[in-house]
Amino acid sequence: MMRLNASQAVSPTLLHGLVGAWCPSLGPSGYTLLDRSGRGRHGVLTNMDAAGDWVSAPGGWALDFDGSNDYAVLDSQSNLMSNPLTLSGWLWTQTTNNRQTVVGSVSSNGGRTNWLVSVNFYNNGKLNFWQRATGPFLNSATVVNSGEWVHWAVTRDPDGLASRIWINGRLEASGTAPFLPQTDDLGDQITAIGRSGGFSGYYMTQQFADFGVWHRTLTGAEVGALYRSGQGGLGRLLTQRRRRVYGIPTTAVKPYLFLNRGQVIGGGIR
Repeated sequence: MMRLNASQAVSPTLLHGLVGAWCPSLGPSGYTLLDRSGRGRHGVLTNMDAAGDWVSAPGGWALDFDGSNDYAVLDSQSNLMSNPLTLSGWLWTQTTNNRQTVVGSVSSNGGRTNWLVSVNFYNNGKLNFWQRATGPFLNSATVVNSGEWVHWAVTRDPDGLASRIWINGRLEASGTAPFLPQTDDLGDQITAIGRSGGFSGYYMTQQFADFGVWHRTLTGAEVGALYRSGQGGLGRLLTQRRRRVYGIPTTAVKPYLFLNRGQVIGGGIR
C-alpha cells in the first residue's frame, strides 16, 4: 500500500467540514478514544481491555474488536449523522463472512429507537451502507478479503438522495434513494464503532484505525487522497503541529494513562 507524507497527500481543504476524528493511530489513551477534531466527542471503549486491545499497526496503533461484545460509543449528541455526510476509516479485516457492523448510528425519542445509518459487512463479504427508510441500500462491488488493511468511505449528497461507497480510493457503488428523517429521528443520536448504535448484536471482528465524519460530501479526489495518505494519515494531519498549519481548533484536553508493568490499563481525559 502506497503511503505519502500527510502534508503532501492532501490539501487543507480536506479538513473542511470535519466534525469528528477518532485516531487510534496516534497511540493508546486507555478507555477513552479521543476525538482529535477539536469537537470534544470523545469515545468510550466498552467491554474492552485497554491493556490488550490497543495493538500495533502500519500507521502506528489500532483498536482490536473481538466480535463478542466489544464496541466504542463515540457520540450521544444530536446531528452527528446529517446531510451532506462523509464517513471514512480503516479496517484490518480479520473476517467478513458473517454479518457485523463497522459503524452504526441510531436516534431515540419518546422511547422509540430508529436506525439512521449503518456501515456493515454482510455474509457475502461486501461492505454495505444502510440508511433510514431504505433498508439494505448499497453494496460494494468488491469482496473484502480477510487479512488485509482496507480504506473505506461512504458519502451522501446534500439532498440525501445520492450515496456512494469507496474501497481503497476506488468508487465501488452509487445509488439514489431518499434519506427521510422522521419527526422521531430528532432525538439524541447514539453512534458507535463495532455495534449498531444503541442496539446490541452484530459486533465487529476487525482491527479499526483512523475514522472521520464530515458534514459535507468529499470528492473522489479527496477520498483517494485519504487512502494514499495511509492508515495513520488522518491522525498525522491532526497532531498538534499540523493543527497549527491547517487551522484546526485546539482544546484543553489532556489525556492521561494508568500503567501497570508498562501496559496501559486505563485512562481518560482532564
